[in-house]
Amino acid sequence: MNIYYEILGLSRNASKNDIKNAFRKKIKENHPDRFNEPFKKELAEEKTKDIIEAYKILLDEFKGKNYYNNNQN
Repeated sequence: MNIYYEILGLSRNASKNDIKNAFRKKIKENHPDRFNEPFKKELAEEKTKDIIEAYKILLDEFKGKNYYNNNQN
């Protein structure tokens, strides 16, 4: 799980807004359309896939933690 935080450059105590902001920043930096060379474009596509996966996982984990914490008796 820590690798997802590393991909987005976050600490484990990142908030939902931190996750969203880091995602937007990383996607903008690594978007394949920014590169003209085929090799760099391919690397950017792979990074983009990793960034999207990290974002989805961390948001699901965030939602799950909030649900669990809010529904304890």
